[in-house]
Amino acid sequence: MLIASRIIVIDDNPSDLNSLTKSLHLNGVSCLPIHFNEDSDSIKPCPNVRVLFADLHLLPGPSSDQDHFSTLGGLLEETIKPEGPYLILLWTDYPEKAHQLNQHLQERLKNVTKPFAVHALEKSEFLDFGRNVEQPDNLFKKIREITAKHPQLGALFDWENRILSATGNAVSSILELAITEGTEDPSAQLGQTLATLGIAAVGEDNVANDPFRAINEAMFPILSDRVANLTSETEDDDDLWRNIIPADNQQKPTTYQVDKDKLNAMFHIAPLNSVEQYERGAVVKLPKGLRENFLEEFNLTEDEAANKQFRCKDFKSDDDSFHWVLIQAQAACDYAQQQPGSLPCYLGLDLPKEKRKSKTAPDALWESPSFELRGDRRRLHINARFTVSLSRNKFNNLKPRYRLREQVLGQLTYHLYNYSGRPGIISFR
Repeated sequence: MLIASRIIVIDDNPSDLNSLTKSLHLNGVSCLPIHFNEDSDSIKPCPNVRVLFADLHLLPGPSSDQDHFSTLGGLLEETIKPEGPYLILLWTDYPEKAHQLNQHLQERLKNVTKPFAVHALEKSEFLDFGRNVEQPDNLFKKIREITAKHPQLGALFDWENRILSATGNAVSSILELAITEGTEDPSAQLGQTLATLGIAAVGEDNVANDPFRAINEAMFPILSDRVANLTSETEDDDDLWRNIIPADNQQKPTTYQVDKDKLNAMFHIAPLNSVEQYERGAVVKLPKGLRENFLEEFNLTEDEAANKQFRCKDFKSDDDSFHWVLIQAQAACDYAQQQPGSLPCYLGLDLPKEKRKSKTAPDALWESPSFELRGDRRRLHINARFTVSLSRNKFNNLKPRYRLREQVLGQLTYHLYNYSGRPGIISFR
């Protein structure tokens, strides 16, 4: 339940370690100090580390630079295991080695995230003869100067901190609602409130099957509103973000350097996030029986469907780059409450990006933004006229390709239901 540290200090010299740690604490910064000789084997992974202060020479006795670099690399790969962006601030008497260390880590690290940058903090600039930091404020000022060299990363870290604050605020609001003053058993009272939230989200019969999913379903709107209404809290915050997005009277930001297919994949495509294949928004391969009887089931051959109904060119049924798929488009409340009945699915064609026809699409067709999937540039075309109903058991036996995230899934379901519910009239023109 407790959050792993986001700032870590590593040194083999206890005095140097304590001096830096104390200076950070005096400036209100919480960190995890690791005495390399004693504590390094027992530390747990810290996947969300954002700043790593590390002495360069952690090995006892004479060793080469490559040995020291490999030691830090081993700590990252085998112990800390970072999963996101982080800076390394080399707490060292040899600041000139920072660039070489960065090169080594960029080349050698394979199974963890590589550092965003490596900078040096020269010990001799801040430690006195007793190995104490003479002026902690100056040290902290230097740290701020280094991190200010990466305003873009700083903006991301600032956003992350705001999300954590919004999460804390949401938790506090639930506690305030749940626990009345003077209660003798706050745990039981909080439990009753959480149970009420879960039941409201998925129904009394389903809440015990997956309590986390049920309560998360109810708590998400509480957090979502707080995140959606985040604003700059200080002038410094505002200035930080203006370094990323210029003001109107300055040069406009551009996005031409960004791989938009990868952005679309990040926003809209996800792996299944549960053990249930029939998850809402799941995109699975068309069942073998339906594929073998495509004409009988859909009243068109595969070639005719791809060409006329799914806006695809150069389709070949034996080409593995084309995938007939089904998407599970059950109503959100029915899925959350695990209502009985067959699952409503729609036929789709997952096709290479360049195989999309430029001609006007049928009104029934919905087209996803182009996205990258396992190195390929793809599109997903769903036609509202081609529906299939499957039981949960049958759906569970199908091979999933990915899941559509909520925003694009909402757009798709709006299109499907809007098309299906459109009124028609007899008119004479």
